[in-house]
Amino acid sequence: MRDRIWAELTQAKFNAEYLSLYQERQKKLLNIAYIIILAFSTSGIMGWAIWKNFPLMSCIIVSAVSFVRLVLPQFVMNEKTLSKLDKVHIFYCNFFNQLEKLWYQAEEKEIDDKCIRENFFLIINEEIEINKILNELTIRKPKKLVNQAKIYSDEYFKKVYNLNW
Repeated sequence: MRDRIWAELTQAKFNAEYLSLYQERQKKLLNIAYIIILAFSTSGIMGWAIWKNFPLMSCIIVSAVSFVRLVLPQFVMNEKTLSKLDKVHIFYCNFFNQLEKLWYQAEEKEIDDKCIRENFFLIINEEIEINKILNELTIRKPKKLVNQAKIYSDEYFKKVYNLNW
């Protein structure tokens, strides 16, 4: 049981770190996209009088901006989806804390093995509900973010548990 708790604990920490990094990246991309769309909208650069002399060029730019607005949700999460992602991130932070508490209780033998098993499966069952939300989201796993999350979670375990991996 000890190994199972440890495996879930490390995975939960990684998930929390990864979701934090992913959410931050998605927010940056969304902000950049909004700025670009706003800059090239009729109230921005496209509102300038210079475009009267270049109607074909302005039409191409407006079409490109419209196309970007259409495909943007395929690459960047909108605010509603980011809100769901935030719920998942908060869940994994709490999930990790519960598992870590159980880990300490098991290590210090505060509770017996049967109680550890019961508590473990109660905690794990909470993940079922969040998996429904995760299935709705399209979370990509760029190698750079995965590696960065792994480094952050490994550093945590090295610092807190004095591990040398």
